[in-house]
Parts: sequence; structure tokens; C-alpha cells
Amino acid sequence: MKFQQIDEDSDLLVPISGFYWLYFIPNFSSLSSSFLRRAISIFKRLLIGLLRSTEKSCNGEEVQLRLLDLRSPNPNTGKITLLAEKTIPTLLKYAFYFLVVGAVIWASSWAEISCWMYTGERQSTKMRIKYLEASLSQDIQFFDTEVRTSDVVFAINTNVVMVQDAIIGKFHTLYGNICFWICGGIHSSLAVWQLALVTLAVVPLIAVIGGIHTTTLAKLSSKSQDALSQAGNIAEQTIVQIRTVLAYVGESRALQAYSSALKISQKLGYKTGFSKGFGLGATYFTVFCCYALLLWYEGYLIRNNHTNGGLAIATMFCVMIGGLALGQSSPSMSAFAKARVAAAKIFQIIDHKPSVGKNGETGIELDSVSGLVELKDVNFSYPSRPDVKILNNFSLSVPSGKTIALVGSSGSGKSTLVSLIERFYDPTSGQVMLDGHDIKGLKLKWLRQQIGLVSQEPALFATTTQENILLGRPDASMVEIEEAARVSNAHSFIIKLPDAYDTQVSPFLNRFEPKGILVNLHGTTCLLLVHLIVLVRGQLGLSMLGVGERGLQLSGGQKQRIAIARAMLKNPAILLLDEATSALDSESEKLVQEALDRFMIGRTTLVIAHRLSTIRMADLVAVLQQGGVLEMGTHDELFAKGENGVYAKLIKMQEIAHETAMSGRFLPDKGNINLNKSKDQLITSCYIY
Repeated sequence: MKFQQIDEDSDLLVPISGFYWLYFIPNFSSLSSSFLRRAISIFKRLLIGLLRSTEKSCNGEEVQLRLLDLRSPNPNTGKITLLAEKTIPTLLKYAFYFLVVGAVIWASSWAEISCWMYTGERQSTKMRIKYLEASLSQDIQFFDTEVRTSDVVFAINTNVVMVQDAIIGKFHTLYGNICFWICGGIHSSLAVWQLALVTLAVVPLIAVIGGIHTTTLAKLSSKSQDALSQAGNIAEQTIVQIRTVLAYVGESRALQAYSSALKISQKLGYKTGFSKGFGLGATYFTVFCCYALLLWYEGYLIRNNHTNGGLAIATMFCVMIGGLALGQSSPSMSAFAKARVAAAKIFQIIDHKPSVGKNGETGIELDSVSGLVELKDVNFSYPSRPDVKILNNFSLSVPSGKTIALVGSSGSGKSTLVSLIERFYDPTSGQVMLDGHDIKGLKLKWLRQQIGLVSQEPALFATTTQENILLGRPDASMVEIEEAARVSNAHSFIIKLPDAYDTQVSPFLNRFEPKGILVNLHGTTCLLLVHLIVLVRGQLGLSMLGVGERGLQLSGGQKQRIAIARAMLKNPAILLLDEATSALDSESEKLVQEALDRFMIGRTTLVIAHRLSTIRMADLVAVLQQGGVLEMGTHDELFAKGENGVYAKLIKMQEIAHETAMSGRFLPDKGNINLNKSKDQLITSCYIY
């Protein structure tokens, strides 16, 4: 349908657009009263055309309107007003302005997004590195009592992404919206200050709604992240212990536990969605209430000749654009609330100061280390069990270059001594001395470089055999690596591997036990360190093989010999062997023990062992019980005490267990010896009692 045309020869043909009339808005403020009435008349016609155009468009017809050449007799003066001739140059001028503004926006948007992306990526990378650095700097107490493995992995993966999203995706949007609102407020103040004051009166209400909205979302986000971390912890434990889960048909129980943890997160998600929707709706409701108030007050000002219609409409649209921009900031505030909670969890570890001081550059380094280790009146309780005293006024001296075997029941403090010497923990009271110096005054990294640790379950990472050995000393040459492997009886089987020293090995993550990793930590801490190393390797694009993922699976004896080669490459003055052979079969034990015997020569060595064959080789034997040294001497001296000595009784019990295992006879349970165990397990049990 075509509208009535005053001049059929007019060549001004314009398609109807829903926002065509917006081009007139910048010129409203300069219109005269008569010209304003004419413009309003044109606006009505265009509005009717818009509605009819929409109707025709819905029927699939293309509708065009031949715009009036706008030459009609003025009913008041009877003269012809050439409206088009007056407005077209102005429209062309503003069209040019729009082109310039569009070009500026294109360039500034490109620069803005590029800069924010660069900033976000840089900040997230720095945050990950700082987080990993801080995690590796914490003492074991922090992981025992304050965080779980899943918390750390969740933070370094998910929480950093939340912060990055707030920086990249939301901050520049919020900044732009605030600029829209401020510019709109300034322009409205310059145009009609009365309307600007009405707008400012509503701003505090919007701010209050936004504050309540943000605070509520922050609390819900914190609870939701905790729930997701708990669910992740359950999933992680299930996968890590997958063999045990399958062996005991625990799949359904694992799924049920995981589902229960996810339901908590799901409910919190519902609450978060309700809160987000309510806050967004309340913000827009307030904004549109402000529009209604402005329309009413605008009419009042026009009726009382405080302003004209052009200025009023221009001011109204400035306020509307600013108000809509302010309302669109609500989703950004939601992202900021989540990012604030995520950042708090990240900086909780970054800002945490370990109780075991790192000494930095203030600690001292000894010129030479003879290996004299002394513990004087040491008292100690684990932070996770402060009411249980592990060591009670414990004193022990290990002469330089000598080997001392520690025997005793489970919980007597044998492995605790290893943790104190490595300074994973500090004693509650007393001193741990190295060559007459309290280790608290020594530089921590230097101290640990002087100590080699071989645990019951060696920690191999998903990388090559060569890189696993190089963990002992990263700057070692290939000749030194091969020499360490020869001394540890590992070279012979390594060269038979598919790629020799470049063969990828499987870490057997599902076989970690509480005492089976580099630093003799609890299971969660073991997994933490492995996860962190895997994350770092992933960031560097290095190999990240898991169990069965192209990684060669080695036997227990082979892994143990690689771990010994790693410790040998370190060439430490002090060697700590925490049940290094107790989990091996007799053939593997023989090979590993031969390697250890060569490695122990000339080094101060603490051996935690259950087998008599290992203990006999020690220069001294210390029997621990209830956090103290019950007996100490050579094997022959302690055995000579007979029935009066605890050590002699333990030897007697082992002999009985050995004979029973060999004969297959069933004897009464004595000394907590389980006769249904294998020979090796029986011998081990004699010292556990």
C-alpha cells in the first residue's frame, strides 16, 4: 500500500525502517515550534507506515513508501514550507557523522577487545604460574588440614577460567555500559537538568538492587564451587582407585556418592538461576519505572513551558540509552561475583605463608656435609591429629657414614623421622641437627639436595625413563645417567626397552599409597604433586601419558631401581630408605638390595625395614616404641639379650613365622601373625604387631 503523495515526481524513495525516525532526533533540539509540529505530523505518518509495513512484511510482501516530498501548504500561513530542502542537508550531515563514528567504533572496538584479550590471557597465565609456585611452596601441613587435591586442581583449572572470563568478557562490557550511562547523564543534564535530577534519584535504588544481587550470587557461587569440588574429589578417588572399585563391585556406590554430591550443586544452581533472574528483572523493572516517571514529568515540563518537545525527547532518549546500558550490566555483575569467589580461593593459597619457613636466601649452606644427624628431645604431633603424640622427648644420633635400621610397630614414629629430617614438618619442640646445625637455620632447598629418599612405592611420572632419572639432578649428562642406572641395576633392563632411555613409562597413578611417593606424603598430597606436574607439562605441550596411554608399564622392581638411580644421580650425603624393598618379591628384592648396598657405602643411611635380611646389614639398630627409642645397638648386641630384649623377641617371632610359612602348618595366632599370609607377608607382619 502507498501513502498519499503530494508530488508524484519526487525522487526521494526510502524503504520503511523501524528506526528511520531516529535520524530526526539529533535535530529536534533546534527546531522551531512550527517546525516541531510539522515534524510530529511526519512522525505520525511514518509510524502508521511502519505498522502497515510490518503487517505486509508478515504476509511476505516487500513494502516501500515513496516519502512525501514534504511540500504542503502551511495551514497557518498559507505558504509552502520546503521541509525536505531544509532537512535533507542536515540528514546528510548527520549521516556523515554516523560514518565517522562507525569507523572510530570499528577501530576502537578492535583495539579494546585485543587489549582486553591480551590482558586476560597474560593475567590468567601469571595466576596459574603463581598458584602452582605457591602450591609447591606450601608445607605438608597445609595439604593435610586445609585443602584437598580436588580443590587445588579445580582452582587451577576452573577458578582461573572464571577470573579470565570476567576480565575478558565482562569487564569491558561493564565499563562501556557505565560510560554510556555517564555520557547520557551528562547530556541530559546539559539539555534538561530537571529530567536529569529525576534520573539521578532512581540510581541509588538500582545500586542497592545490584549490590544485593551481587552479594547473593557471590555466596551461592562459593557454595556451588565447594559442592563441585567435593563431587570432583569423589570422581578423582574413584578413578585413581579404579582397580579396587572394580574388585569390590563398588561402581554403583561410587555413582551414588557422585550423584549425591552433584545434587547439592544442582540445587545451588537452581537458586543461582532464580537469584540471577530476579535481580535482572528487578533492575529492568526499576529502569522502566524510571522511564514512566520521566515521561510523566516530561509532559509536565512541556505543558508549563520549562522546555520544548525537541529537547525533552532528546533528553528522554539519552536517559533511555543510559538506563538500558545500566540494566545490561547486571549479567556482568553476576560474572564478577563468581570471579570474586574464584579469585579468593586462588589467592588463599598464593597469599598463604607456610609454617615451615622456606628461609629463602637467609638460610645458610654448609661448606661440607659429613652426614651427622641428631634429634634432640623432639616432640611431635601431626597437625591433622594434634591430640596424638607421635614422638615424645625423642633423641637419636646417627654417626656420619653409618647405617642405622629403625624397627618397631606401626605408629611408633619411624616414617615420622624421615619427614622431620626432610623437613616436611617442624617438630613441636626439640631440634633436628645436621652436622651440629639446626636444620631450621639451613637453606631448605640446599638441605633437601643433600638428602636422597627412596620410598616403598616409587613415584614415576608419565614421561621418559631418562627424564624420570633426571629428576635427581636436571643438569646431569647422559654418561652420568647411565652410570647411575648401572649402579642401581637398572641399565640392563632399560636398554632392552623399546626406545631404551627414551621409552615412555606409565606412572601407575592408581597404585599410590599413603607412604609411596617422592616425599613420603599422605595419599592426597601425592596426587596433588602429580596433578600439578601433569598440569605444568600440559601447559608446556609435553607428554602427558596416563595409565595405559602408550606408557610402558614397568614391574615394581624395575620402578624401584629407576627410583634408586634417580637418588644416586643426586649423590646425596644422607640416604633415607623407607621400606624400599618391603613390597617386592624375593627376586626383585635381591636386585634392589644389591643396588642399595652399593649406594649406601660412605653415606649416612636411615633404613626403615621389616625384613631381617635388610636389618642385619645395618651398623646400628634402633627399636622404636611409643614415640621413643626402646633399645639401640648392633644386631648381635641386641640379639644377645635373649628373652630380656624386645629386639630378640621380634627375631624369635620372625623365625617362628618363617618356619610356619615354610611348613604350611597352622599354629595359634601369636604376636598378631596372620598364618594365612604368604611367606613374605608373614615376615613383614612380625614387626608390625
